[in-house]
Amino acid sequence: MAQPSYLSDEGALTDGEAWVAVTSTVLTVDGTPTITWNSGATATTDWSQYMDLVIIGYGRATASDTNALVRMRFNNDTASVYDWQEIRGSGSVVAPAFIAARNYVECAYWMADSASANVFGGAAVHLYDINSGKWKTGQSLSAGDRNGSGYVNQYGFVFKRQDPITRIDIWNHHGGNWKAGTRFDLFGVLPRMVS
Repeated sequence: MAQPSYLSDEGALTDGEAWVAVTSTVLTVDGTPTITWNSGATATTDWSQYMDLVIIGYGRATASDTNALVRMRFNNDTASVYDWQEIRGSGSVVAPAFIAARNYVECAYWMADSASANVFGGAAVHLYDINSGKWKTGQSLSAGDRNGSGYVNQYGFVFKRQDPITRIDIWNHHGGNWKAGTRFDLFGVLPRMVS
């Protein structure tokens, strides 16, 4: 394990920022069907020191459709070990759903190429207790405006594995790539040293 960033070189506890910027993926041209991040070996990139991970995303897909469901997978695990509960609201309709035993988790509902031009969606995804010996849980909020029809989504999900999360893959369900301007930022959440 790398030296945690909340320890000084002498091993003394410090209480810096609880959120640490780990990595970012910013697309300047259309491209990249899947964003992949792996835990690293340096003080910032080693996920084994973090309690939680947070992903802040802003994007749009190149697929020829109005929407792009953003999907994630952990540790490159393609087994049917992902369940989620979602609720989607558009101002006039509320649509709850429970989805079980998939080989991915859905975490956002964004726009694709047939939606209004230059409209992007946003999302905040929180992955809890990523290094615990229990099943991993998470929560996501996303919002967007598809051809003048605004909506928000909230997801609660579980990854039914006890292994630490060491890899994250993010893609959209209609295939194609991410549009230029799409951005994903990954933050690690450290344990607080003081109250």
